[in-house]
Amino acid sequence: MNSLTHIWNSLSAFYEARHEPENMRPLAELYWRVLLVSALGALVGILSFGVWEFIGVTQKLNAGADLKSSEQADILSRKDLSEMLGLYRARQAEFDAAKASRATVPDPSR
Repeated sequence: MNSLTHIWNSLSAFYEARHEPENMRPLAELYWRVLLVSALGALVGILSFGVWEFIGVTQKLNAGADLKSSEQADILSRKDLSEMLGLYRARQAEFDAAKASRATVPDPSR
């Protein structure tokens, strides 16, 4: 606990005298290391989420691979398909509405 207190006290002393260049370097190094660690954490999180989603998709694709052709499992149910088609129709309607109501920009050269 003493070492953590010592580190905290030295960082607070550097911060109090941050206008001096020799005290600015440790603060800049700490800031840089915090940025690197947070970027590394974000990268690990993004990659793990991508792998998780990829595994989920491959499991859905391989769900009916070992069954006979007469016993195929429902990978996509009718309810899921109708919901997806409804979302596409709503998106198409939004696009058509945005295309019809676009504003005309006057020519700036006139």
